[in-house]
Amino acid sequence: MLNENGLPQHLREVTHEANVTVEEDGESKNKKPDYAFRIGTELLFYLETKKPAVDITSDILPAFQLRRYGWSGNLKISVLTNFTDLYIYDCSVRPVEDDDIGVALIAHYNYTEYVEKFNEIYGMLSKEAVITGEFEKKFALLLGPYRREPFDEYFLKQIKEWRLVFGNSIMKNNPSININTLNIVVQRILNRIIFLRICEDRSFEDYETLKHVMNDNK
Repeated sequence: MLNENGLPQHLREVTHEANVTVEEDGESKNKKPDYAFRIGTELLFYLETKKPAVDITSDILPAFQLRRYGWSGNLKISVLTNFTDLYIYDCSVRPVEDDDIGVALIAHYNYTEYVEKFNEIYGMLSKEAVITGEFEKKFALLLGPYRREPFDEYFLKQIKEWRLVFGNSIMKNNPSININTLNIVVQRILNRIIFLRICEDRSFEDYETLKHVMNDNK
């Protein structure tokens, strides 16, 4: 992508191969959506592009891949295309690998409709739609069919589960520890793990640093 204004990476309106952390096989893994669209520092949606030979009208994996990116990034929507077809998905609905392509689908356009429905598509995805507030208005009240669980809520549930795991482990190995000290220790561990994951996601640290340390100490 050209960067004629010389903007730093985090301020570019379109970035190629963005970074997002997703859960895969019970582990957090770093993935790279094809494009990320922003206004200022606000990430609006991901665009995942496939070759025309990939039939996104029947193959469920591209839709799952895109929705997982968008949901993990806590985005309202994201877009999938193979240039023949264009799909817009509601990313507040938690994706499941065997979901049909129609799950959380907001809109679908075939290339034969691009000219006729240009204004409709432009009104949803353009920079002007964001600036005028149309983007927010259109997607603020999305009503997903089921499994509506924003990533923030899911993450908070995970934090609560991790607190219990760490707390039980620490108490098992330190039975005399008092509750106040236990809470402080657990919170410090969580804070440091989350901080490390943020650093990894932004390429300040190597990916899965903590996992490698753990494996080396086995």
